[in-house]
Amino acid sequence: MSNQLERAELIDFQRTLRSSGLADRTIFNRFEMLTTFLRGIGVSGLVARKDWPRYTEKIVAAYTETDLKSLLDACDWEEALLWRFFLCTGMREQEVAYCSWPDVDLDSCIAYVKTKARDGFRPKDYQERAVPLPKALADDLRHWRSLNLKARMDISKRQW
Repeated sequence: MSNQLERAELIDFQRTLRSSGLADRTIFNRFEMLTTFLRGIGVSGLVARKDWPRYTEKIVAAYTETDLKSLLDACDWEEALLWRFFLCTGMREQEVAYCSWPDVDLDSCIAYVKTKARDGFRPKDYQERAVPLPKALADDLRHWRSLNLKARMDISKRQW
């Protein structure tokens, strides 16, 4: 049995990634990570450029200032705050959905994307990260939190 890696195995690795339903760009990224690792340990030249997975670089449509103004104008204050959180952090939908107060440091103006294993959430590529928050957004989040904490305390004092 040979301990040598062969071109066919790298091509098969691509096929396996593709059959698992991954996007073309993800397949390329994983293939690139593998070949970088192999080069780092002195294994190179197994595949030619023509063997590499291909992907089409997509044009990303950005919202215009007018689009954003229209969106925020159509929102109430809390909805606008949520959209501002999305826009200012660049977090993905699932990252925002699993973000909780322990993940937000309003004093340091940082929001953290963290794994929530108990809830079955893992960040993309298993990479936790810290995201800076603009001070105005942190101040508005602090205000919103204080309003909601007060409302919850008021409700808990009621006699049902």
